[in-house]
Amino acid sequence: MKLKARIKGGIREVRIIPKGVGYVVEIVYEKEVDYVERDGSGVAIDLGLRNLVTTQTTSARRRFC
Repeated sequence: MKLKARIKGGIREVRIIPKGVGYVVEIVYEKEVDYVERDGSGVAIDLGLRNLVTTQTTSARRRFC
C-alpha cells in the first residue's frame, strides 16, 4: 500500500483502523513550530445546544460579527 504525504519530520506511529468495508489510516508525527509571542489576549468558542456558537474575548476592542 502506498500513501502520499508531505510530512517533514519523524513519523511516530501509524494506525490502521478497520471501518466497515474500508480502513482509516492515522499518521502521528512530530513537527517543530516557531514560537509566537503572545500579547495576553484570547478567545473562547463554545458550541452550544440553544446557540450554535457563542464567543467571548478578553479584549473589549475586538469583536466578532
